Amino acid sequence: MSNGRNMLGVVTIIIALSGVALGAYSFIFMNNYVNTLNAQNDELNGKINDLNGEIDDLNAIINETNSYHPPIAKVYYDDVSAYSIPSGISQTFNYNQIDFDNRDAFNLTS
Repeated sequence: MSNGRNMLGVVTIIIALSGVALGAYSFIFMNNYVNTLNAQNDELNGKINDLNGEIDDLNAIINETNSYHPPIAKVYYDDVSAYSIPSGISQTFNYNQIDFDNRDAFNLTS
């Protein structure tokens, strides 16, 4: 009877050690798998951040393009920077006479 118990004890120990070994292998495998997934996740997050930066740059260009600011024209009449037209009198300024623009009034870039 003691041989049967000894044999049962040995088989139990072998099964227990096999379970421990399998558990340790599973833990190591899962740890490596999780580390690989984390590395891939970090890489993808870096790429996403790069793309978000490019999108921000493109949005800035779009906003700059869409925000049109008309140029401010400097127009002078009879060497007076500001003038008023008396009521009942019609005064016109010939915008085609750029030759007479001695104050650079038609330079809309300055």
